[in-house]
Amino acid sequence: HVDDVYLPSPAPQAAVKGELQKSSNGYEPCLLFISGLDCGNPNTSTMTRDMLLAYLQGNLTSSAARVCRVIVAGGSIFVNDVSYGTKELDSFLAQICAAGIPVNLLPGEDDPTTANWPQRPIHSSLLKFAS
Repeated sequence: HVDDVYLPSPAPQAAVKGELQKSSNGYEPCLLFISGLDCGNPNTSTMTRDMLLAYLQGNLTSSAARVCRVIVAGGSIFVNDVSYGTKELDSFLAQICAAGIPVNLLPGEDDPTTANWPQRPIHSSLLKFAS
């Protein structure tokens, strides 16, 4: 004779502080990861970066409102022209920041940073407008 059956279930969880809630526009926020910008490369068209900026500024669709942070994950500066590439990257990141979207810049293998591990961030003096 069985009086009662208990099935395993997860314990109730308390809400985590800082848990992402739907924003006022009804979308769940998301991160945007980009890499391989190759700023300063004369053989790379800037049209893709321009389209990304137009998207993030909300000029192409309203779904851009979901992006709560942009993470640039390496490959951002052309190796053969670091000076011009740094200026181009600075201008690009400043425009994203002007759209009100925070940016994290993670240096890649060929980006101008120290060779020490863990790799140090790109120095803020190189990115005058986006800092």
